[in-house]
Amino acid sequence: MCLCVLVRQLPQLSPTLASTPGLALVVQKGTNCGLTEESATLISKALFILCDLPSLCSPKGSTIILPSIMYLMTGVLKETATQTGDLIFENQPISTVLNCLQSLNSSYFAINSICGSKWIELLQSTLARILDLCKTSKSSII
Repeated sequence: MCLCVLVRQLPQLSPTLASTPGLALVVQKGTNCGLTEESATLISKALFILCDLPSLCSPKGSTIILPSIMYLMTGVLKETATQTGDLIFENQPISTVLNCLQSLNSSYFAINSICGSKWIELLQSTLARILDLCKTSKSSII
């Protein structure tokens, strides 16, 4: 359900939708990279739900879903941060991504003997991706 909400609000997150010829991506006027306040709130709530999903899983299960969660979070970060003219801390989806990353970083799974090393590896990979986005971004914000 969260994936559907995110792709509905940010179709760029889906490689299939992003490459579909003739697909008109209507960007509504408002704040947060053309998102309305309602869209930004929906994205933030979906991200918070995604962030809590690992706590519903076993240690090994959490490492299976974490890459998908991180992909969606970095996608939201990329799409909202590079298209907005506002200050980064005023952008609701961006601050939600940062809160979720902080929560996942301090998760019990990061120190779990069963999955801790894989969990840390995935978090480091996400950080490397975010740093790469910062280096390659044409936006002056990131």
